[in-house]
Amino acid sequence: VDANVINAGDGAHEHPTQGLLDMLTLREKYGTLEGLRVCIVGDILHSRVARSNIHGLQTMGAKVSICGPSTLIPREIERLGVEVYHRLDDAPTGKLVLGLVPPTSGSVHYRGQTPPPVGTPAWRGLL
Repeated sequence: VDANVINAGDGAHEHPTQGLLDMLTLREKYGTLEGLRVCIVGDILHSRVARSNIHGLQTMGAKVSICGPSTLIPREIERLGVEVYHRLDDAPTGKLVLGLVPPTSGSVHYRGQTPPPVGTPAWRGLL
């Protein structure tokens, strides 16, 4: 069979198709990913999309950092080449794109409330 295959992720670690869409969105907005400074903020531990964005953005030349409480940051994530911050006050400033990752129902106790939708980073413009 002559076919192209796009990996949609393994269900626990990556979501490459959404990562590609995020990179396309950022490239359309900023013209290039080369040299773009991106900080992904939030529940990195439970986010498949955050991992895919880290791999893809770095491959395309972006400088990626992450920010979140230590309980929501994977151990040894620095091995992926990202800078890790636990407080927004310590994260990079200046011309920076933020990707905001909402918490998952597995990462926070909602006390009977409906958890927010699990999704992809909401990209916020240059700050």
